[in-house]
Amino acid sequence: MTMRSLIFTLLIVGTLASYEELWREWKRKYNKERNGLEDAVRRKIWIDNVEYIQERNLHHDLGLITYELGLNQFTDMTFDEFKAKYLSDIRSTSNLVKGGIPYDSTNSTVPESIDWREAQCVTDVKNQEDECKYDENLGRVKVTEFYTVYTGKEDTLKKLIGEQGPASVTLEVDRDFMLYKKGIYQCKCSSKVRMNQMLLAVGYGTENGNDFWIVKNSWGTSWGERGYIRLVRNTENKCGIASMATLPKLAHFS
Repeated sequence: MTMRSLIFTLLIVGTLASYEELWREWKRKYNKERNGLEDAVRRKIWIDNVEYIQERNLHHDLGLITYELGLNQFTDMTFDEFKAKYLSDIRSTSNLVKGGIPYDSTNSTVPESIDWREAQCVTDVKNQEDECKYDENLGRVKVTEFYTVYTGKEDTLKKLIGEQGPASVTLEVDRDFMLYKKGIYQCKCSSKVRMNQMLLAVGYGTENGNDFWIVKNSWGTSWGERGYIRLVRNTENKCGIASMATLPKLAHFS
């Protein structure tokens, strides 16, 4: 064995050893203890995702993207598995926008940044996994009218959120979104997307010259920035955030 091949072998062995330790820690943290073939299959997928995370984070370190990926509860799943379990096709012609009032505001005094969490207008992040859960102990609300933004114009969505409050939005989720950890997310999709996840836009702002939306997810606080993602804003309606937004106008509480 040559010195070069020996060094290469040692590097591979060292990498596998570090992966093994990290794999055990990850399984304990997320309660993913398995045995036999299933553990081996999940470990292979997990390593593939870890290497992908490292590759994308190198892009961040080089200044090519403004977000980082990280280990979370989904790291042992392929994106196809994740999509089948957690996402669903949401058509732009659905009842989410039919019958709504297209939001139209001429107000030029909308704040340049807003975070409705600071006004105690947003509930804690929940982990709904693959189910939409309803708590019957909470108050009931009857929505009689609702605003919609479906033109793809982000400025209109900014006015809706800035003037009225948090708005329900739909996005197209990809592999990077599944593994998102922090930063301002720049999805690789265009404005012509296939939405597959509903979330809540609770504000917007700017950091180092980069405009972003503050979006609440429902996958628990171990995902993203304590359950939230900052999505790039004013870049051609990325992920379709302004293609199917809704917000109740009038409501009756009980």
